[in-house]
Amino acid sequence: MLATSQMMATPELLRLVCEHCTHAENYNNALVSKTWSNEALSVLWHELYTLAPLLSLLAPLKDVDDFYYEFHRHIRPSDWATFQKYSWLVHDIKSDAWANGFEASVFVDIASSRPSTDLLPNLRRLTYIDNKPSFQFLPLFIPSSLTYLGLILMDGEANVRQAICRDILSYLPEKAANLEHIVLQTDGSTVGVQTANSLKLNDLFAALPSLKEVEISASFFTTSCLRTLAHMQSLKSLTVYENADEAQPAVDTTELQFSDTFSSLTCFSIETFSFEGVVSLLDACQPRILHEIFVTSPEVEDGEALLGLLVFSVLYRCPNLTSLTLHNTPPLHLNVETLSDLLRGLPSLRTLCLSEYSGTKPTLPLACLAKLAPLCPQMVKLGLYMNTSSVPDAKSPHQNELECFKRLDHLDVGRSPLKSSTLRVTSFLSSILPVGCHLLHDSESSGQSRNTWMSVAEFLPMMIRIRRAERLLDARCDGCRSMK
Repeated sequence: MLATSQMMATPELLRLVCEHCTHAENYNNALVSKTWSNEALSVLWHELYTLAPLLSLLAPLKDVDDFYYEFHRHIRPSDWATFQKYSWLVHDIKSDAWANGFEASVFVDIASSRPSTDLLPNLRRLTYIDNKPSFQFLPLFIPSSLTYLGLILMDGEANVRQAICRDILSYLPEKAANLEHIVLQTDGSTVGVQTANSLKLNDLFAALPSLKEVEISASFFTTSCLRTLAHMQSLKSLTVYENADEAQPAVDTTELQFSDTFSSLTCFSIETFSFEGVVSLLDACQPRILHEIFVTSPEVEDGEALLGLLVFSVLYRCPNLTSLTLHNTPPLHLNVETLSDLLRGLPSLRTLCLSEYSGTKPTLPLACLAKLAPLCPQMVKLGLYMNTSSVPDAKSPHQNELECFKRLDHLDVGRSPLKSSTLRVTSFLSSILPVGCHLLHDSESSGQSRNTWMSVAEFLPMMIRIRRAERLLDARCDGCRSMK
């Protein structure tokens, strides 16, 4: 009992307990003692999904129109003492489309009476959607401690939204100079090139030298923006999201003439961009230490020619790659030779996923996995569109030791049609996959194929364990025979 009491009186341990409690439980925890109250309140205020709890500290709120609120009275000087008692506990605000709305008068009152210090001195992460009047007053809550900012631009009056967003972004270099991660997304209509250029994102990024991660919609991925990002020394990750109408990013790769660019980039993810365009970017930008590439393309391209270009570009430009994912590709006409060249050139590869359109006949035989396994010493996840019409018999344990994957955790067959019996496929896969490996398949594939792959996935773990036991038994028998 004494040990339990001592443990519950230790702030660090008590904080862990409170982090695993519900909001209702922490409300009660805050009433136990001063020590419990400190830790419970720290957890309750750490992450907020609306500004309502904070603003209600300043003055009572009243509902004026369908979850839109205003102050019942003006803010008094003494209200700020109450506000500051709790505001320093707030580290993360995620205001989504369903969060409470507030009239402009609320923020005018705050701006006219606020103290000179940051309102939220320990705020690290802020995510906000521009479908509320409070969006334009966001700079009031941006402190120097902010490291993550996510802005989602909704449909609305384009000119007004553009002006408000430009004003908010203009505050960042001064108010959040230590920003490390920024997200700028659109939700709805695509932002035109003229609007994207008017935001002057290239100037913004250049004024934030600490940026390590940038996530932007394709509308904002312009040539001028890319040029600035390419020369940022701290940038580690760049993600470009698709637009609502799947429009291509406004990047002219023919204008890219870099000699020493993306010197720190390790992760590159882009949607709604042609694979040929990605190859051009890699050739022009030369990200030598790039570790991860994720590409999704809506364009109809020559898949076989694309794969050859991409393999050559990746091997030449990105020798340290550990993850390569091509999603929704045209038919690649995969073969063992091309994949073998890719795997030999990238010995550190841990993830390889080549997800092709379904509906076309796969060309890569399932049996080739036994040949590829020795080339995948570090592979953790492998995703391929494969032909299962001809599956070989599983070899005996002592024959296929070198044909087994050592570290594979997930084998993703995607929408590969299953043309052989469940037992035959399960038996073969169990002879080359390690214990603990999971089989993934696309749940949107045709009913018969989906149900069959589900059967394989269900019985495969048991079969793998049986194979492992056979190998151990075979090894012991060989040892006994050698002793004789």
